[in-house]
Amino acid sequence: MPINLFREKLVAVSVQAATQTIQNHANDPVYGYGLFTGDAYGYISDCIFSERGLRQVVKEYQEKGFYPDDETAYRDLKWSPCDSPYQLENEGLYAECCHILWDLWEDAGQKCPRRLNIDPPCRSNIDPGRVAGF
Repeated sequence: MPINLFREKLVAVSVQAATQTIQNHANDPVYGYGLFTGDAYGYISDCIFSERGLRQVVKEYQEKGFYPDDETAYRDLKWSPCDSPYQLENEGLYAECCHILWDLWEDAGQKCPRRLNIDPPCRSNIDPGRVAGF
């Protein structure tokens, strides 16, 4: 599959995932959205950052004594995909993208870089007006 078809699929799935999350958590202001890749080049999913989710994680980590104060916890956790309570919420939607990505790298016969750079072509194709709540 050519990379441009992967991009199209990734954009479509990302719009679907963002729309779904925003609708499911309508009372939780979203301040960030991004794509998360793991160490394996065949994994990609979305990550949505929200105010309520951040407060929830800060409270949980503070109760466990992981941070000296709330300010440090908020600063460190605000953009941490692995700590967002929504990190795995849409993972299933990205299953086909993960398979395609894996196949692309295997077909290319290349060792994978730690990050796949699909930006700006992908970002420029996402129309915020297509995402409910924006």
